[in-house]
Amino acid sequence: FNMSDNGKPSEIVPPKDIPRQPYNGVKAKIPGTIEAENFDEGNEGVSYAGATGSSGSDGLDYRGEDYFIDIVGCGNGACLGYTAANEWVEYTVDVLESGEYDIEAYVSNGSGSGTVELDLDGKALVSLPFTGTTDDWNTYESATGKASLTAGEHVLRVTIATANTNLDYVKFTLPGYTPPAEDPSAIATTLRLLNLTSEMDFAGTFISLYLSVKK
Repeated sequence: FNMSDNGKPSEIVPPKDIPRQPYNGVKAKIPGTIEAENFDEGNEGVSYAGATGSSGSDGLDYRGEDYFIDIVGCGNGACLGYTAANEWVEYTVDVLESGEYDIEAYVSNGSGSGTVELDLDGKALVSLPFTGTTDDWNTYESATGKASLTAGEHVLRVTIATANTNLDYVKFTLPGYTPPAEDPSAIATTLRLLNLTSEMDFAGTFISLYLSVKK
């Protein structure tokens, strides 16, 4: 309990329980680009930790009031900003193919150089260094490295090792990778279902009109 302004004890409301799952229920695909602000849903200490929540008027209400983390505008999108040293976020990812990946974290830091650290399933994956600038958080750069990944579902943790680093995205590229072709039978099935739905809608409209005329 805390004391309210009228001197009476006020009850401390516990944080809302947020089930852990990928952002919007969709796992991030690798190869691909993971937007930093789309970390897993879940409570502080579960899907993210270490945020200061100090963005003030510069903050974006991207994840809502249940998340105590700073998300700021950058370019045409959103980024993690006002970060503290060792602040981290996690993403449930689906690695489509095993291999050695080129990894790029797109960052800015007006306080100078630093690193972004990546872990996979609790094990160190790669450290991505950057040079930073002086008093300029609008100039972004690519912090790059390489790491081997195995196909399947994993949990990727991105740790902002250096305070005041803005993180836009983390991109995984597999040289020579060709995305799987669309299954023609699946496309045909989808088209048939759409056609059937249209026919049903037309039939329903026709019957409604017929009944209204009969009245």
